[in-house]
Amino acid sequence: LPPGRYAVALTGLLTTVCGRAIAVEWAKLPQIESVSVDFDKSTALITVRLDRALKVASLRKTLRRAEKLANLGARYDVREISYRLGK
Repeated sequence: LPPGRYAVALTGLLTTVCGRAIAVEWAKLPQIESVSVDFDKSTALITVRLDRALKVASLRKTLRRAEKLANLGARYDVREISYRLGK
């Protein structure tokens, strides 16, 4: 993904703990400037840094760490990613 803002539709979220675990792990990626997860909508908003690009595989790999962090037996995945204009 080139620099910019993206909406990421997620699957497998069981509770708000899942959303927090994903946000914590994705925030650790150097390519991501900001992240917020909306458990009710099963979506995340991420901003990829201007000087970076982000591979979808990196998002998925980090979801595995978030699963362990949440420790609920959930299996998260990326369903869809769409570019967002504006703020």
